[in-house]
Order: sequence, then C-alpha cells, then structure tokens
Amino acid sequence: MSTTDASQIHDLRSALDFLREMPGQLLETDTQVDPDAEVSGVYRHVGAGGTVMRPTKEGPAMVFNNVKGFDDAKVCIGMLASRKRVAALLDLDEEHLGLEIGKRFENLIAPEQIAEGKHVDCQEVVYKATDEGFDLRKIVPAPTNTPVDGGPYITMGLAYGTSPDGSQSDVTIHRFSCVDKDKLAMWITPGSRHLGAFFDEYCQRGEDMPISISIGLDPAVYMCCGFEAPTTPLGFNELQIAGALRGHAVELADCVTVPQKCIANAEYVLEGYLMHDETINEDVNGHGYAMPEFPGYTGGAKVCPVIKITAVTTRVNPIMESCIGPSHEHVSMAGIPTEASIYKMVETAIPGRLLNVHAAPCGGGKFVAIMQLKKSSKNDEGRQRNAAMLAFSAFSELKHVILVDEDVDIFDMSDVMWAMTTRFQADVDLITIPGLINLDFADIRTVMKDAGTAMMGIGISSGEARALDAAQQAINSNLLETSIAGASRILFSIAGGPSLALSEVDEAARVVEAVADENANIIYGQIVDPEMQEEVRITVIATGFKANTAQSAMDFSRKDNVFNSTTPRNGAQQNQAPQQTQSTYQQLYSNEPRFADEDYIPDFLKRQ
Repeated sequence: MSTTDASQIHDLRSALDFLREMPGQLLETDTQVDPDAEVSGVYRHVGAGGTVMRPTKEGPAMVFNNVKGFDDAKVCIGMLASRKRVAALLDLDEEHLGLEIGKRFENLIAPEQIAEGKHVDCQEVVYKATDEGFDLRKIVPAPTNTPVDGGPYITMGLAYGTSPDGSQSDVTIHRFSCVDKDKLAMWITPGSRHLGAFFDEYCQRGEDMPISISIGLDPAVYMCCGFEAPTTPLGFNELQIAGALRGHAVELADCVTVPQKCIANAEYVLEGYLMHDETINEDVNGHGYAMPEFPGYTGGAKVCPVIKITAVTTRVNPIMESCIGPSHEHVSMAGIPTEASIYKMVETAIPGRLLNVHAAPCGGGKFVAIMQLKKSSKNDEGRQRNAAMLAFSAFSELKHVILVDEDVDIFDMSDVMWAMTTRFQADVDLITIPGLINLDFADIRTVMKDAGTAMMGIGISSGEARALDAAQQAINSNLLETSIAGASRILFSIAGGPSLALSEVDEAARVVEAVADENANIIYGQIVDPEMQEEVRITVIATGFKANTAQSAMDFSRKDNVFNSTTPRNGAQQNQAPQQTQSTYQQLYSNEPRFADEDYIPDFLKRQ
C-alpha cells in the first residue's frame, strides 16, 4: 500500500503498510529472537516501555522478522497498544473513539461468505493433523510472555463458533495454551454468554463443537471482539461491528477439515473440535501459572477444555500476531469497546447528556471509567448519577466511575485528579454501590419489625428463563407453608454472576410484585457473585399479612425469636441445638443490645 488512506486497510499486512508511513509507530528488526520469553522481553523493553508488574506504557508496534525455529514466519506485537494508533487504523477521532464506534451500531454489516472461486488467503498453505510429523508448535510461533508461563500461548486468536442448531454464530478472543502437538487448552471465562454458552449446549448433547481460530487480522476485527453483554447479547455476531467500521462485510471462508467458518484473510487459522469430554491443565511447564493478566499480575493456571486440532492453514510467509500481558493492547481491546458500550447505554436512556467517556489505562480498560457529562441545571446532578449506574450495567467488570464537568480533560489523569482534589468531598460526593443494590440490617428491620408472621422462600435456577424460574421457586418454596400472596412488606434479593442482566432482575421482580399486596413496600437488593457463573439465586422474605391469610413457622410475634444469635456472650461455641429463648423482637432492639446488628443478619443477606 503506497498511501496513508486507512480505507484501504483490510488485513494485518495492509495495516502494517499503513503504520510504516506513520513516523514512530512501527519498529522492525531482522535480529534473531527466541519466541520463548525473548520476543516479549524485547517488546517490553523497546516497544512498550514498561514491565510485567503493571500495565505498560504506550509504545510502537514491533515486527520480528527472524524468529528462532520458524524460518518462514514473523511475529507482530503491539499493533493495538496505542489509542492514537487504533484511531488512525480505524480512521476515527482519537478522543471520541468509543462514541464513534458506538454510533456504528446503527449501520451494522453482517459478515459474508467469500465469493466462490475467489482466492482464500488463509489457505495458501495447509497442514493437516493426519500429515506425518504434524506438530502445531513447530508451525505456529506462539510466544511465551515470561519464564514462568504455563507454556507457549496464542493470545490474539479469534475463535469462531456456532450454536448446535446453526442459528447463531459468534466470535470471541480467548487465550490458548499449546499443550501438545495437536491440542490446545482453551480458557473460557466462567459465565461466558458467547462461545461458552454454545459449548454448554454441545456438552449437554454429548457432542464436540467445531471451531476455528483465526490469527493475524484487520485491527477492526479485533476491536469488535471486546464487546460483551448487554451491548452484544448471546448470538450477536460482533463481526457486524467490524463491517460497520470498514463499510464492507468481513469475508468468511469454509474451513478445510471441520464444518465451520474462518476469517478468509487471516494469517493463520487453526481448525478443530472443542471436546465435550476432555479437559487439561493449561500449565504444561509445571510452574503453576498461566500468563500475565491485564491488571499486571500473573494468573494461576486453569483446568480447561481441550481443542483437538485437525489442521493449520496459513498464508505464505505468515505473520503471527501476539499480545503480551499486561500491555496497552489489553487496554485498547477492552477499554475502547467499554467506552462504546457505555455511550450506547447512556445515550439511549439519557440522550444528549454524555459528552465523552474514557476507560482509563490505569484501570486496564475495564475497571475505571471517566464520564464527562453536560450540565445545564442542578437537576442534572441526578442525571449524572443515573448515567453512572447505566455505565455499571453496561460493563460488568467496571469498579469505579468518575463524573467530571465539561472543562476537565478526561484523557489527562493529572487534570482528572486535580478535579477530584479541588471539587470532590468524599463524605458528601462519594457514592458506593456494594453488590449493586445492597441490603442491610435497616432493610430487614423495616420489613420485620412488629410484623407478626414472616415467610421466607429461596429459588435457584439456570438456563434461559433462570430469573423467572428462580422467582417462581422462591414464592412457592418448600420452606413456605403457604403462599406469600397479600404480603404488605417484602424483602427481595437476587444474586447472580456478571452476566446477570437488568432485564432479568426486572422480570423476577415483576413475579414477586404480582403476588404481593397492591400497596406493598418491596425492598430490592442485587448482588454480583462471580462464583455463581450462570446460576441465579432469589431470596424472598415476606411479612405484613392480614389476619388469617398465612401460616408459617416463622412468626415474629412469638417469644421464640429465630433471629437470636446461637453464640453465647462469652464467645464460646455452642454445639448443641439452639434452644428457645425468652427474648422478644422488641427486646432485640432495646437500649442495651447484646450484639451488633451484623450478628443478626442472615448469612444469605450478608455482604460477601
């Protein structure tokens, strides 16, 4: 490519040509380097300018033309490790990347099958697992990041999968450990709503899942794959976003050995089956670690599903694309889609108020968002807070949101901190959201004080209608001796993994509301528990029944109060079954309480 026109970028090679004409954005070396920790070490020293202890600084992309053990291959690192570079490669404004990508959702372009008879770049060279001497580790120059890595890792592999019935397709980036000559370990984040959900369906059917892994791609394709629910729900093929960014469809080709698609102009494609009945520890080196993660820490190795490789196809003289951890490449691929998701969510609910958003590198692109909002009156303070809540719902891993005015440069952390130190007072302005919507003892007191009969139900479910099913279980629980119908006070707590959507919470709440008294006081709580993965747990406590409308073993007008602690005042353990006490509910709230309020909160409502 002889011009700096970004519209001509369609694959990794044209993107590299583009960068060669941008001063200071690409370094190339012909010096031989070892993919075993040396490639990443050189990049951290020369390209990224940082260390593995924290997310690295921005630096140029690097291409290693002489990789030890791989005469015909190159390795590229850091293509997306700069906001400026990403903006140039996508032909978008650097400071409004997220907003501009978010707007592209209005003009999605679905991927298309490559035209019959057209040359398929990624299949110029074909290695089949049935060939004598086949070893993917000798074909694919997958680097290691550090000497303690679990093994060589493919870190920029775009997995393409389809639901068992063929109705839905999706793409996601995963880490793949090369554990054997024809096997990869594939780490699937628990609670995944994309390929992980498809794989669950295959496992339930006792079938292996055909899959392709495309490596070395147009930067637009990689950028589209950082989106998550609710912006891109299950079955939403993110390649549509890449099509919108480029103005034309991403081309797909049929794989050579499996019934699956792949990216037609990829540098490498690995074909195979994700095995429904085989797992392996991704740490083949025995160090106990996987690889450095985006926050700057080396993560522990996992037991992962196995991909049985059936073929590797490549371009002539292929370019292996890799991402070392941690780096600004993580920030770009996670942070910029986060910005787009937040913009899309807030703009839909509160149009015209969000001026800009920055998923700051100091938060790895996932943990910190700085939102700049337009204020025209005092009432906009409330709208700002609503926008922050929408941001939390747009990206489940978001931990901190900082709201700033129009005069603050959200890309200058010194300016953001100046605003924090001169305009922010923590005891007045800080809003904490433990568990999204936290329930505490004051809420329990509101529901139960002087309440008479109390009833509790618990429901746990998974699957498509998990929230609805759990709610139905809770209001019809075996713990209940009758229905909660007519209750005038209800405590409703819903807990789930990061994938729990607001629509599911609303659906469950409506089930509870439907059986309560029409004037009922219903207090809601929501907890995000990553360990729950795809399960949803709903707990309901109902009180305030009219006379003779309910019967329950939990009657708080009686003397045998079930909220009494089973721990004696001297702290000694009580091994025998709890005995009835003479404490009444009113005595629990006397001027001389025996224990702190926390002692009386049921375990299922305590903060985790």
